[in-house]
Amino acid sequence: AVGVFNVSSSDTISGYSALIKTSQIEANTEIDFLVKKPNEAEIKLQAETNSAGFAETEIFGYNTKKAGLYTISAKRKTEQNYTNQNSFRVYADTLSSSQSILSSDKTTASGDGSEKVYLTVTLTDKYRNAISNHQVKLISSRPEDEIKLSSQSISDANGSVVFELTSRYPGISVYSAFDVNTGITLDDRIKIVYFTPYDNNFPIGGSYLQADIFSSDNTDSNVEEIISGPVKYFDITILDEVPVNAAQTIKITARDSNKNIAKDYTGTILFATPDDENATLPSEDGEFTFSDTDRGEFTFNLAMTFTKLGMQDVQVFDSDDWSIKGEKRINVIEQNGNSQTPDPVGTLEIKTPTDNSELSTKTVNVLGKGSANDQLKIFDNDVKIGETEVDSDGVFTFTATTLSEGLHVIYAKGVEDVSTSINITIDSTPPVIDSFTINPEGEIETSSSYKITIQSEPNLRAIQVRINGMPEQMVESSQEQGKYEATFLAPQIG
Repeated sequence: AVGVFNVSSSDTISGYSALIKTSQIEANTEIDFLVKKPNEAEIKLQAETNSAGFAETEIFGYNTKKAGLYTISAKRKTEQNYTNQNSFRVYADTLSSSQSILSSDKTTASGDGSEKVYLTVTLTDKYRNAISNHQVKLISSRPEDEIKLSSQSISDANGSVVFELTSRYPGISVYSAFDVNTGITLDDRIKIVYFTPYDNNFPIGGSYLQADIFSSDNTDSNVEEIISGPVKYFDITILDEVPVNAAQTIKITARDSNKNIAKDYTGTILFATPDDENATLPSEDGEFTFSDTDRGEFTFNLAMTFTKLGMQDVQVFDSDDWSIKGEKRINVIEQNGNSQTPDPVGTLEIKTPTDNSELSTKTVNVLGKGSANDQLKIFDNDVKIGETEVDSDGVFTFTATTLSEGLHVIYAKGVEDVSTSINITIDSTPPVIDSFTINPEGEIETSSSYKITIQSEPNLRAIQVRINGMPEQMVESSQEQGKYEATFLAPQIG
């Protein structure tokens, strides 16, 4: 039919862009595109057909973080309704060791093997999209604990594998999870306390006092779990005093008006540090969305770093309703000990400048390679100085400005990867010539040799002089630092 056209897009990976294009229609026609995400959020884009009658536009990676089915439709700008519907799928990215989590239905159990703990391993990518069809192994710090699969060993559509735990030996066990498909051990750990059961026949009264300090607060198994209301505010758990430039763990708990955990909360929170604009915030861009399995609380392990000393506020807001918030006042203090520069992880690397470079400018262009679309933070002497993104070709650039004189240790940190640090020295002060001598002094005969000696600061790559309009290089003496000399022939006259 006249006027009908198609719209299409290819599948992509979470956080990567997708290209939307139309079939051939009239040239130079304005087209409106409508994209619906899996959560029903809408994105509106515009483009114009070229001289051949094709239009295309790009959905950037920021809008494709959520895995699932995206629907697309289009219309001419002059038309009222969107038609020509199609769809494309966004698949989860690779497994994230930092965003995947372990959770359990309880943290204490009897150490006689009679009480079961159900532990769930949930595999996700860096945007917390479920990773399915991966085999998971659970490991205990105590080999005598018993671990059984409560579900299949392959992660389900929610990225989850459930294990059944028991132990006949009282004590504390720390559990970690290993993804067999990728060979990655998750960062998260969970601790279960197996307590010594008491003897019901033990006499009570007189000189005896019996107490089970690990049991539930309510021993009546028929009492239903408290039903929480909608979220009212956030609790922020972090140390009251933290060292500057040292990674900190922070826990966020959503609570209702009765101070119960709002276990049904699945909103998005935003982190803010108004007193420290260069602070490293938890999660991607300081933004985090709670999932059903979080049950209203989430711990960000070693995910927050402060760069300024003194009293500071840490703030959390619900992205849809800023009146739902939380705030914690902390004191950032001087750090004792050595540098907190992390060890390199992954394939992220800085190509230029090279390690141990000496630069004469306070503006330095940093260039490197990493995983496409990775969000990077750039650090100078363990202080974040800015952010950048790896492009689709795996290349990133960043311009560091107004660097101070002296030594700088620069590295890049992505969502998961950390580059090797490079050392550069900034020396922007021009060298000064302390003395300049020519030997022999006075008139020099044509074609005879003479020596020029210059005293200046040591370790200069070279000093250049011009003789009869021609540049000549002088290098530092191997016998004396700061002394540059060279022998030349006097030019002929005429």
